[in-house]
Amino acid sequence: GGGEVVTASEFGTFLKRFGPLRLALSKACSSLFMDGVMVDWFHGTVSRNDATAILRDQPLGAFLIRFSETQPDNLTLMYNQKPNSSPRNCLLYNLDDSYGLAKNPRPDERFPSIQSFVHRNGSRLTHPVGSQLAQFCQKEADDERAAALRENRGGADDAYGVFDSSAFGGLRDREMEVERERESEREREREKE
Repeated sequence: GGGEVVTASEFGTFLKRFGPLRLALSKACSSLFMDGVMVDWFHGTVSRNDATAILRDQPLGAFLIRFSETQPDNLTLMYNQKPNSSPRNCLLYNLDDSYGLAKNPRPDERFPSIQSFVHRNGSRLTHPVGSQLAQFCQKEADDERAAALRENRGGADDAYGVFDSSAFGGLRDREMEVERERESEREREREKE
């Protein structure tokens, strides 16, 4: 690694986008990674003007998701909704246990991850626009896998593998299961009293 350090402010922004803390890693991974690879439609910190330019010559239904410039605690969906018009911008709010297009959406308008939002709206979001960020992450992952394979050729005792972010996908489910078990145990204790 490059030895980069995440500042407290950057970590706070991460938690606002993907938190609460107990769910943040699993929400970030389930939102932005599929099978250990970053989704291609996520563009990170691309400006609104740059995102508009990226979508300019794309067909109806072309979309990308980026961090909002004006509301950095949120993400923004940009998509081509109508011919010959600017892309539509929609904020995606982190609602602690889900995401939504409003701060207080109906239960059927809540999504456990950004990916589930994209999937459920697949009839309108038909053309994901790939990002340089996703390409960079894919190249880095490929390079790390190749290096790990080269290193492992020399010794079979190496019990460590390449980091796979897809391992976090099931964490949220397990955390929720543990919380349900704890709540059931608390109810049993209350019944005993």
